Amino acid sequence: MPYRAGLPLTTEELQVHEHSLIELVKLFWPTLRAHRWRTLLGCSLIAVAGGTYGLMPLFSKALFDVAIARQSMAYAFGIAGAFVLVHTARLTTWYLAMRQILLIQEKLTFALRSQGFSHLQRLSLRFHGRYPSGYLYQAIFGTAINAFAGCMQTVFKQISLYITALIISLICCLLLSVPMTAVVLLGSVGYVILGRWLSPQIYRRTRESIDAQNAIADYIVDRLRGTHTIQSLAIEDQVQNEFESRLWPTQLKSLEVAKQNFQLNLLTEGTGYLTNGASCSLNE
Repeated sequence: MPYRAGLPLTTEELQVHEHSLIELVKLFWPTLRAHRWRTLLGCSLIAVAGGTYGLMPLFSKALFDVAIARQSMAYAFGIAGAFVLVHTARLTTWYLAMRQILLIQEKLTFALRSQGFSHLQRLSLRFHGRYPSGYLYQAIFGTAINAFAGCMQTVFKQISLYITALIISLICCLLLSVPMTAVVLLGSVGYVILGRWLSPQIYRRTRESIDAQNAIADYIVDRLRGTHTIQSLAIEDQVQNEFESRLWPTQLKSLEVAKQNFQLNLLTEGTGYLTNGASCSLNE
């Protein structure tokens, strides 16, 4: 790249590049490898907590089917005691797991910040003359490392928990009723298909709306700075008409985003009603 000291950064240079999960694993595996056993322990504990979370609804079922059906307080107290014990074990396991995950996150953040600072220290004066220090701090120590920490939370905590809870819940549902489980799975697939179909459209329209609103904001700031010139030329009405001609299309873009979100909500809610209706029909 040519030397551009003192010139503003281009759009390409300001853009934050996104990576897939596989690319992130390849990039950060050398740093993560030193903590792989602690990471495995944390994910395993989260999986155990997720498994017990999937078992929690069975206590309600036992309460209605056994304790209330037999009108037995002894069964009710026994089920309640078992619920408290399992819930306590789940919270304890979750606490121990999060201690491991949060410690790994801080260790990795420390390693990345240390490596980033060391690398920046050894770059040429030409590089530092081209990129302002505030931009380097925000791009490396702010945006990139914070995004990686958030990704760790998602991968190591949420994915491990939800996958295990889903598997345990699915096994329990299959043991109770195969047809009703099939209906719920079909409804879930419907949710996923609707989301995959409408989400790209919503994302695209949202970006267009944000870009249009940013353009309006830039236009307002630019015209307010030139208020003296506008008044001296007596072109207030012309500038007002131009502003309104730019503003209304921006409002329409925001309206399209709201309509797309409302459409997604309607379709997913309808899918939920169909799933519940089919489950009730099978139950009878």
